[in-house]
Amino acid sequence: MKTRTPILKALIYGIVAVIVYCLIAAGIGNFIRSMSPQSIESDLVYDSLDYKVQVLKNGDMTMTQTIAVNMSDRKRPWRQLFQEYNLSSANLTNISDISVTNLTTGEQYSRKNFSFVDTEKVSIDQWNTVAARSWYLVDPVTKQDITQADTLRVSQHNEKAKTRGVELGWNIPLTRSGVQTFRITMTFKDVATALQDGVYTMWEPISRWNVIPIKHLTGTIRYPDKTTASWMLMHYTGKGKTHKVDNKTFTFSADNVQRSRYVDFVILYRSSDVQSVQQISRKNTDRSVKTVLNDEKNQAEQWALKQRTAARNRLTILIVCMLPVIVMIIWLVAGAVHTKKRAKYRGDIEYFRDLPAISPAAAARLYGVMEQGKSASAHIQQRALSATMLSLVSKHALFILPGSARGYENVSFDYATAAQIDSMIQSAMRGTSTTQVSEDQISSIRQAVSDAAAQRSADMTYILSLDSFENDFAEKHHLSQSEKKLLAVLHEVSDKKNTLVLSNDDIKEIAGTRGSVCASLIKLMYAKFDAEYDALRVESGTAVYRAIPRTLSFLLIIALTIYGLTTPYFAAYLIASALWVFFLFFTDVGGAHVILKDPYARSAGEVWGLARYLNDFSDFSDRGIADMHLWDRYLVYAAAFGMSSKVAKSMRTLAMQQSATEEDMNMLPYTSTSWMYMPWHHSFYASSASSAVTSSPSTNTAIWSDGLADFSSFDAFTESFNSSLSAIQDDFATAIKPVESYSSSDGSSGSSGWSSESFGGSSGWSSGSFGGSFGGSGGGSFGGR
Repeated sequence: MKTRTPILKALIYGIVAVIVYCLIAAGIGNFIRSMSPQSIESDLVYDSLDYKVQVLKNGDMTMTQTIAVNMSDRKRPWRQLFQEYNLSSANLTNISDISVTNLTTGEQYSRKNFSFVDTEKVSIDQWNTVAARSWYLVDPVTKQDITQADTLRVSQHNEKAKTRGVELGWNIPLTRSGVQTFRITMTFKDVATALQDGVYTMWEPISRWNVIPIKHLTGTIRYPDKTTASWMLMHYTGKGKTHKVDNKTFTFSADNVQRSRYVDFVILYRSSDVQSVQQISRKNTDRSVKTVLNDEKNQAEQWALKQRTAARNRLTILIVCMLPVIVMIIWLVAGAVHTKKRAKYRGDIEYFRDLPAISPAAAARLYGVMEQGKSASAHIQQRALSATMLSLVSKHALFILPGSARGYENVSFDYATAAQIDSMIQSAMRGTSTTQVSEDQISSIRQAVSDAAAQRSADMTYILSLDSFENDFAEKHHLSQSEKKLLAVLHEVSDKKNTLVLSNDDIKEIAGTRGSVCASLIKLMYAKFDAEYDALRVESGTAVYRAIPRTLSFLLIIALTIYGLTTPYFAAYLIASALWVFFLFFTDVGGAHVILKDPYARSAGEVWGLARYLNDFSDFSDRGIADMHLWDRYLVYAAAFGMSSKVAKSMRTLAMQQSATEEDMNMLPYTSTSWMYMPWHHSFYASSASSAVTSSPSTNTAIWSDGLADFSSFDAFTESFNSSLSAIQDDFATAIKPVESYSSSDGSSGSSGWSSESFGGSSGWSSGSFGGSFGGSGGGSFGGR
């Protein structure tokens, strides 16, 4: 029986579950990110940092920095920006030729003595007039200004180096927030070392002590005019890029340089200007271009080996983590398929035209197992209750009339029999009075029926029959235990109202009272529903196919999500977890929660066969009104199977046909289940009855009762998600690529096809960075006050 599209419902549940999971994962990801040191938001960021570097033939190096400084709002204004460097007799003796220009305002800053611009001495009120628009160069420890007289003496490679710190700062007008661009030029003194056959410089523009993030780092390095061969290598553990434009020009770039990540460059060249090379103060004749390149190759190989090992480890962990995902999804799907199959009746009863040997309530539960794989949902319980109610109607324990009970206030039904009620309704509809019904009563009845026919009222009136109070009524009408308990509830409601005539509101008002005797009876009634069904012993559990894999899935999904969000592969873990969540809920809805102990059981066959019969043969186009009278009990089970709306609709269609004469209509009593399909009233189960019986035993409010990723923004998440996928691709390429074996002989090709001097210096050469040594000249770290 096709009451809905189960697959579509399962898909919807799965998709909604994935959306909810993504929202939860975003919350977890934000928490994990907030706990990471790298996640601490910096109130000062370099949006861009560009270097234009010129290597001089005398061993110095001039550079121009163009910096876009992004200052966030904080409790105090910004007024001083600075860069700290390390002077060393081994690679940087001093910094000279400094100039600072604010490109945002076009102002050229001038040098001032640090004592005049010290933020600890100059107040904020005086700052703009006393200190702003100036720069300084100072020893951060002694607070003494650095001049050319403080230049360190060059030390040789076999001498102990002398060091000191230096701070280059520039003072800006008080600024709350914003982006300002500056151009800073300077000369690094004595950074180069003359080798046997070339010149070597290791420059560190950004040290591991830097705490200012840099979004975009770019630069160009130019070599002296008489350079005959040149090399440049970038030491950076992130994704750096280098490119040799020509023999005298290299470019480099890197994005998102995080805190504590150093960037070093090995600058190496040969020159035909022998005299200039000989004039370089620092010399190391123990080293040559070849030894430097071999050392760099060894570092690159070690880095590549380390990266390959790390990549393989990460991929191995990813694969291991994906195995339970695959296994559990297969388990969930296989379990759903198996339970769905085991929940179906598989016997030889195709159609069953008699009534099942079980109560309507038990039939509703059993049919729920075969149709939905459930026996105890609120929806199935509602069917059971509606069917039991209709069963009492069909057995004349009570009568139902269309419209609100207020419409029948002038009519006394308290001692009326079924025949008398039937006669009153027929007289009212014909507009003729009798000795039992006055004209005023006829008017009230007609109005109530008219309101129901026009669908102005969805209420119904319930009238308990006097016979239902007889001691032998249950035995005489073969009431089941569930029907007895429901009738007891109705009698209790009647006693509290002191009338046999009850409305939806009356029943709700009393049945919804917590702690009342009626509420206790309702609980007992539901207990009888359960007992009748349990007595059939047709249901079996699905722990192995459903409960166990679902419980394991919940726990493992949580663990996988938390772990995955702490790794660079978070995108893969999120995709796998989301897919897992989808199948978890898809199979929960698509599979069966309970199964039949015996799929060939007689009781299951009777229920399934009758349901098929009602579904396939409820078209009354070739039948007469008299045939419909035979469906009185069928309608009870139609309600149990959730088909009463369809059956009632077919009956209403026939009742409105012209061939249905008044004599035919008189064959149907007004006080039985015919109100479900008479032309002037809409379906009992689909409207008023279902609204009156819309509860589950779990509540007591209705009539019958006592569901490191960056998540800071969508763009940020998209960027980090794509980066995570790229990391997996890069690691895969790294894991399968052999570590290059570089030749140690100058100019000869090694096993990998590399030559010693082509590494980092061949024409048109482009490469990335590697995590080589650090500690070159400068050791820059940035900040602001």
